[in-house]
Amino acid sequence: MAKRYPTIEEKREHNRTHLGRLERGMGGLVPVRFLPSNMAAGPCDMAARAAVGSYDSRNAPIAPLDGCTHPDQCACLLTIDHDRWLASLD
Repeated sequence: MAKRYPTIEEKREHNRTHLGRLERGMGGLVPVRFLPSNMAAGPCDMAARAAVGSYDSRNAPIAPLDGCTHPDQCACLLTIDHDRWLASLD
């Protein structure tokens, strides 16, 4: 049986679900950073641009990004921006 890979929309839904879990676990909006994929083809230009700066979990870019040149290989991630999160505790 051939291996089934997730569709672009399934990947985006998985990333939205991940953000929702972060918000529930941390009690609200979470500062996140976009981590571009270093998989086979490397990060696309869109991912490299999205990696600059930090986002709130509600307005974070969801991978694969529109305009990604290889969405089938996309493994970009969102991770907690620990510096911003710690600063918000003060």
